[in-house]
Order: sequence, then structure tokens, then C-alpha cells
Amino acid sequence: MKVLTAGLVAIAVIASAASVYFVFNAYLQGNVDRQLERTADAIADTVNFGGVTPVLGLTAGADTAVIQAVGLVTTDGALVTATPGLPPFSTSGEAIKSLAHKASGSTIATLDSYRVLVTPSVAGQTLIVAQSLGPTNSVLKRLAVVLAALGAAGIALAYAAGDAVARTGLRPIARLTAATQRVAATDDLTPIPVTGDDELASLTVSFNRMLGTLSESRARQRRLITDAGQDLLAPLTALRTNIELLMSIDTASGTVSEAETALLRDEITHQMMELTAMVGELVDRARVDESASGRIESHL
Repeated sequence: MKVLTAGLVAIAVIASAASVYFVFNAYLQGNVDRQLERTADAIADTVNFGGVTPVLGLTAGADTAVIQAVGLVTTDGALVTATPGLPPFSTSGEAIKSLAHKASGSTIATLDSYRVLVTPSVAGQTLIVAQSLGPTNSVLKRLAVVLAALGAAGIALAYAAGDAVARTGLRPIARLTAATQRVAATDDLTPIPVTGDDELASLTVSFNRMLGTLSESRARQRRLITDAGQDLLAPLTALRTNIELLMSIDTASGTVSEAETALLRDEITHQMMELTAMVGELVDRARVDESASGRIESHL
């Protein structure tokens, strides 16, 4: 149960972290794109550099820098930049010219680690504005580390919570199992304490009711044995007395007539039949109680 809980939480955490990461990435990239568009709008009327250096933005933060590089693709396909050695023009010049030739309108694309905006300018020239994605990627890396740490902590907490819930939820079942083993080993039919009012509490009540029924069945068996002993004692005593008397009769002496001897034999036969009937009845009753007890014990 705890593994299942931790697995479900892990899936939820990973999905949430991925959503946060991609949403934040889209937000940061949108900010970069808007900065590029503002820069392009500010110098859109520039026809060529003509010895005049257009805007080159360098905004320094606490530990990062946002660098924008500006260039033009002239009508003859030449790439002119304000700072020729500045990436991405020094590393992706051909890719930028290819992008400028293919673009029919304003286009934003990612080249290497730069976000590049290509937009038509006046006199058939194409304006290029590029901004480094280094600061954005740095922020995203830190965000990924934070999300990973929070996700790991959440999964560990979910595992611990699942373990606690599993132990708490399975404790009544453990008590039922222990009670079943106790009944099988010691014949102790003491009821189990009932706590709460949930399904496990109802199961415990049913188990206690079963134990009570089994206890009553065993009590009936004990009473049956006691009653059988008392019921059989009298006819067995009489039968023994008559048999001993019959064995001691000396018919040759004439003290006991043949009629009296025959009567004594009839009494012995009657007592034996009565005793047989009583034993049969007791056996039937014992079988009924044994069958009921067996059905109860089979459910334990």
C-alpha cells in the first residue's frame, strides 16, 4: 500500500514539476521574444549601418547579463553587424542569412544558444536582432534543481505517510489474525476489543459474534457430556445389578423359579434396548453440535 501511494504521488509530483518547468520556460522565452520585438521596433527605420552604430543593448544583472546583438542582411545577401565578433553572428552567420532569405515576414527562431528575430526592414533589407539564452537557461537549470529537490522530498514524505497509514489501517486486521491464531492454538474464545465504527470495526464485531456462537456451542457440548453421564448412570447401574443377579442364580437349588429367571432376562433385555436408544440419541445430538462447531471454526 505504501509503495502504491508513493508511486502515485511520484507520478503526480513529476507531472506537476514538468508542467511548472515548461510553463516557466514558455514564460521566460516569451519575455525574450518581447524584448527582441521592442528592440526591432526601436531601430526598424535603419536602412544600413552607414558608419552609424545601431543600438547594442547590454543589461547587467546581479550575476547574469542579457546581451542583444543587432545586424542587417542587405539586398545583396551580405550580413552586416554592429559588432562582427559578437555571437551569434560569428558562429551562426550562414544559418542567420538562410533564415533571413526564407522568412516572408517577422520570424523568431532559436539558433545555438541565442533567440533570433528576423524582420523585414526598409529598402529590401532584413533586420536581425539576437539575444543570448544563457541567463534564461541558467534560471531554468536552477528551477530544475529546486523542482527535483522538492519532488524527492515530496515522494519521501508520501512514502513515510503511506507507511504510517498502512500500519494504522492494517492494525485491526493484524489483531484479527492474532485472534484467529490464538483460537487455533489455545481455544481461547475471548472477544477482541472493538474500536471505531468503520468496516474493520464491523468485521471485528462479526468475528466476536462468531466467537460467541462457538463458545455457546462448546458449552452445549460440555452440558451434553454431563447430561449423558447422568442419564446413563442409572440404567447402567440397574443393568449391572441385574446381570450380576442373573449370574448368581442357581436354578438347580429351586430358590428361583424359571419364570422369575425369564422375567429377569426380559428386564435386562429391555434395559439394554433403552440404553442403546439413549446412546443413539446422544450420538445424534453430538453430531449436530459437532457439525455446527465445525462450520464456525472453518470461518475462523
